[in-house]
Amino acid sequence: MDKILEQSQKEYDSIHKNAGFGEEPEYYEVLGALLKGKKSVDIGCGSGFIERYSPETVAVDFSEEALKIARQNGAKKTVRAQAE
Repeated sequence: MDKILEQSQKEYDSIHKNAGFGEEPEYYEVLGALLKGKKSVDIGCGSGFIERYSPETVAVDFSEEALKIARQNGAKKTVRAQAE
């Protein structure tokens, strides 16, 4: 992993560990409802709010801290990976 990506990942982990990102639940509820029962991947899932409403969506993020929160929000399938 290159140094810029590694630093970005550490900062992103820190944000999720401390406070997370502000979210708009109504937006994610609508998206989750549209995806419910369908095969989908949430690349850069962050806190996994789509997965709260569509638990079968695969949550992908490069931050382990984000994936921990996504699991707490109902994500059943998580993958730690870069978006590329």
